Amino acid sequence: MRKQCLEQAAMPIGLGEAPDAPILPPPPSEAITEVAEQRPRHIPRAHSQVSKADTRKREYKIRRAALGDNPTQEEIDAVVAYGLEQHQINYPHLYSG
Repeated sequence: MRKQCLEQAAMPIGLGEAPDAPILPPPPSEAITEVAEQRPRHIPRAHSQVSKADTRKREYKIRRAALGDNPTQEEIDAVVAYGLEQHQINYPHLYSG
């Protein structure tokens, strides 16, 4: 039986007897194009709490960025004090109790 299998394996494949070609993934350049085509062009942004929090921190972020490369300790303290004050205003539930 084993000898018969080996003989059949050694015989050339006839016309129409070839197995189906394996399915290979596309080359990387084509895969990137396919993914890009599947993605929607514009995703509407949902309104959430995160966007509200960003606007509450906006002024603090502006003041902090305005400190520059070499601020004095007094300037740093002023920005920190402002940030803490605004934090108490924006998040009162964290300070009650």
